[in-house]
Amino acid sequence: MEEARQIDPPSSIHHSSTSNLAGYTPLCEVLISKALLREDDLSRCIDLHRENGAPLAILLVRLGLVSERDMAESQFKATGHSLCKDDDFPDIAVVADKISIRFLKDAHIVPLYEYEDRILIAMADALDSFSVQAVQLACNEPVDIKIATITQIDNALGKLFGDGSSRLADIVDEIESDEETYAESIERLKDLAGEAPIIRLVSLMINRALDLRASDIHIEPFENQLKLRYRIDGVLQEAEAPPVKSTAAIYFPN
Repeated sequence: MEEARQIDPPSSIHHSSTSNLAGYTPLCEVLISKALLREDDLSRCIDLHRENGAPLAILLVRLGLVSERDMAESQFKATGHSLCKDDDFPDIAVVADKISIRFLKDAHIVPLYEYEDRILIAMADALDSFSVQAVQLACNEPVDIKIATITQIDNALGKLFGDGSSRLADIVDEIESDEETYAESIERLKDLAGEAPIIRLVSLMINRALDLRASDIHIEPFENQLKLRYRIDGVLQEAEAPPVKSTAAIYFPN
């Protein structure tokens, strides 16, 4: 039996300046026609894509030019690939012996299911033909695609491979696992506010607000709970809240 090949970019697989930008034309047309992206911003992002080879759709989101939700929906309109739901992601890693974790993280891909002679993957950039070809090469199978947001991909990879530190649930677990230390004294609060879990928690809240295009973030402390709400289009919408034990650290003045 032939030994399984495992992709591990950038040494063996990497994007190049010759990537197929023409393949992104339908997506760009959707984004421009829906007024989700300005042409001058697109032009600058294309220049950056040519410089570093990063997938264009992911660059547009990372630079804050297009929200994750708008990007996923625009890719659906441009490609016809279906959108990935949270429960589409597997509980056990698929083809982990053929594709390296590093490649999956860099390309923002999660293999979902292997069936008959094909493999189904979730991608944050469904028009990244180079990464699709890389998966085909590694698995020696045709590839079917579903579209996912960057957050969905990151959360799924964190769950599958144990690096879920950016996920709210995991941050909460990390905070609450040190309950006795956090409750020791008021002098501990300033140190707590600067610790990694709290920093990641606040960063996650801000990033989610940007993705939702929220104008305000409302954090409301109560005796037994901490409420988190985002103002979206003038309406406050409740979101998954941080643990109440993090209240003092989040509110502690600099």
